[in-house]
Amino acid sequence: MARRPEPRAQLMALTALVLDGARVDPQRQPGESLVEWQRDVAAQLGVLPRHPRTFRELLDGVLRLHRVMKGLGDPLKDGPASYETASDTAADGRASLAS
Repeated sequence: MARRPEPRAQLMALTALVLDGARVDPQRQPGESLVEWQRDVAAQLGVLPRHPRTFRELLDGVLRLHRVMKGLGDPLKDGPASYETASDTAADGRASLAS
């Protein structure tokens, strides 16, 4: 069985694809294979992945992984693993941020 590439190489390749998708249409939903790839790299780095709905959100997640890989702090270490907005959480019955 062939060894898979190191996380850094995988992240560089993933970044190129995601950046291209975000450049073309940042609001488009990314394919499940790209989202799964981001989750896999995040797991290899010991990071809880977020669940992107658009290429823009996926790009944010990939850039976060670059930050972690460089040894910088994870800005979302203690935050939620989703991109929900205050209106999303209020709509499904959870407390909103505007209280």
